[in-house]
Amino acid sequence: MRRGWWRRNAAALAALVVLVPVTVLVVGGNEWREYYGFRASMPVEVASGERTTYAGAEFGGADIAPLTAEGLEVPEGARAFLVTVEVAPTTTTPPSCLPLSLHEQGGAQREWSVDASLRWYDRDRPSGCDSLATGPYTIATPFLVPDDATGPFFVDLFVVGEAPRFLRVHLD
Repeated sequence: MRRGWWRRNAAALAALVVLVPVTVLVVGGNEWREYYGFRASMPVEVASGERTTYAGAEFGGADIAPLTAEGLEVPEGARAFLVTVEVAPTTTTPPSCLPLSLHEQGGAQREWSVDASLRWYDRDRPSGCDSLATGPYTIATPFLVPDDATGPFFVDLFVVGEAPRFLRVHLD
């Protein structure tokens, strides 16, 4: 007596029922991990005036103030700001970070990166994390924003090797 197609292939069909979903989960999981595991997607919120220990340093004391300096050229319709963040290494391996980015929490919710066109720097304060620092220091980063930027503002600070977590420091 001849068996039907379904019975002859029962083992293969059962394997497909198990292997297809497992394959989808493994491939999808790897893609998810590659995409989200190395991108900043989990902010560690630091309220204005607060401090937090993160990635081998204490961060806090953040401030935003108008930037004025002799010879500073600010285009019409824009304002220059200086964002400062105090950093105190807590380990023998201080953090290394990418440049800060400034965000408008209200209004149009825009984002700005460091603006080199301002041609401003401070020898005593780096514009990003100092991975060679042995003591406390202050990050000082200039930003150029449009006149209509309303705030409040916050900065995002990405420490190398800490993704997907990153610091989001709120400013006054």
